[in-house]
Amino acid sequence: MQLKKSLLHTIFIMTLGLIITNNTHGQQQRFFGGIKAGMNFAQIDGDGVFGFNKFAYNAGFMGGFKLKKITELQIEMLYSLRGSRYGRHDPPFTQFSLHYLEIPVIFCVKDWLNDEGETPYYRMQFQGGFSFGRLINSSSYSGDDQYFKKNDLSWIGGINYYYTRNWAVSARYTSSLTPLYRYIKNGQSIKMISYFISLGLNYRFN
Repeated sequence: MQLKKSLLHTIFIMTLGLIITNNTHGQQQRFFGGIKAGMNFAQIDGDGVFGFNKFAYNAGFMGGFKLKKITELQIEMLYSLRGSRYGRHDPPFTQFSLHYLEIPVIFCVKDWLNDEGETPYYRMQFQGGFSFGRLINSSSYSGDDQYFKKNDLSWIGGINYYYTRNWAVSARYTSSLTPLYRYIKNGQSIKMISYFISLGLNYRFN
């Protein structure tokens, strides 16, 4: 029930955001909006298993404004699943499913101008920034997820390739700066750090 409420709340926020960002179409000289979705390949340092074996998804909307000719500031709101899962050579039943509402703030630099056609656009976009995440639901075999911190701060690096003026494929790496949880093992303090790779598709309204 809690997950359903969280999903409905997130969908409402995303829909409202789409309406707002779409209304900026008439101000395309400076403002822009869009939607995005993709796959997350995730893992957690310190959980005893290895590899990007947790396959999940992310979806949401983006909006922002142009700073200079080749630079932009972009803000997103995403519903994102991450965590970790045991692989073929790992001990079984180690799995964490983490549901986040994320707000990335990203600085973008564009390159490779395509000036063919009526409206020129840049094909490449290099991104870097930070993201605030709020853990809204979680589950695990061990039950350790109940001790995880609810707030997360991450850094982001990524790249977009616009194969048309509106459509782009994206690749992004996200790693937490704050640990999910700390525990002691064999006299050592171990931090559980979440990180993941995202591959996706973006649609930009203007």
